[in-house]
Amino acid sequence: MIFKPSKWLFVALVGGALLAGCGSSKSTTITSTAAVTSVVGQRAVATCEHSVKAQGKISAGTTAKLDRICEKAAAGTPATLKQVAHETCVELANTSQLPVPKEQALALCSKIK
Repeated sequence: MIFKPSKWLFVALVGGALLAGCGSSKSTTITSTAAVTSVVGQRAVATCEHSVKAQGKISAGTTAKLDRICEKAAAGTPATLKQVAHETCVELANTSQLPVPKEQALALCSKIK
């Protein structure tokens, strides 16, 4: 149960990263790119925080740490979103009761980076 929302979080953050990277540099102005990055960042933070709350059975300390990690997604850049997905995955693998062995979960997290 905990593994599926974490996987969903990764998919959402990577999808946001892809959206931020869309567009041609010839037809996209710096202003519109910044606006898209800002919107993607805001949505990524909201998605990340929602996914943390959906975990349910994690400590308040872990929730606070995950919320701080989620805030990094506000940058909205593909590299930042990927890093947030990786850090979130590792934190959940280290602190949650997953339906897979911890080592297997961490191996999956390493593929995000």
